[in-house]
Amino acid sequence: MITPGGRFSKDSPGVRELATALAERGNRVLIWDRPNCGASDVGFTGPSESAMQADVLAALLVDLDMAPAVIAGGSGGSRVSLLTAARHREVAAGLALWWISGGIYGLMVLGVHYCGGSLTAAWNGGMEAVAKLPEWAEVLSRNPANRQRFLDQDPGEFIVTMERWMAAYCPCGDELVPGLPDAEGRRLDVPALVFRSGASAPRFRASVVALPGGL
Repeated sequence: MITPGGRFSKDSPGVRELATALAERGNRVLIWDRPNCGASDVGFTGPSESAMQADVLAALLVDLDMAPAVIAGGSGGSRVSLLTAARHREVAAGLALWWISGGIYGLMVLGVHYCGGSLTAAWNGGMEAVAKLPEWAEVLSRNPANRQRFLDQDPGEFIVTMERWMAAYCPCGDELVPGLPDAEGRRLDVPALVFRSGASAPRFRASVVALPGGL
């Protein structure tokens, strides 16, 4: 199971190629568009965007009779992978992770990047303004029904959701990984392969150095 980073789709360069290389070695490999990515529907539920996507991923693996699976991903995909294993232990046979975002600067940037623009647009112009944002252009062009899904959102409730999702990135608690309390990370008992990031990019400097629980 491979999840790319950001809000990138399964058609991003390298994703299908990695899946093909793994499949050629006798594996059954799934790539997917998460909610709010690629051709999938948009959705605005859950304690965070990554948690919502993790819940959908777990259900998808069960529905496709692929659980338990080795769940792999980078950057945003690593968050989704970790949260899937933590929230739905039964679907995870192992983890493979890279570019785990961390650090005060990195997390604050991510919160603003993923939520700030939509929150500001909803506040100033309602959901029509949100639907015009460039960050949502792909999901609207590839899944035109998403436009109505945006317009059906109550602007006030949408703002509350964006604030809740943004708070998941706050570097002010006991979470090295956004949305995953350290205590839950320590309870993870699945085999994990972590590709360690370097210190050159502030966004990634806290990647795996202190991740608890033997990961």
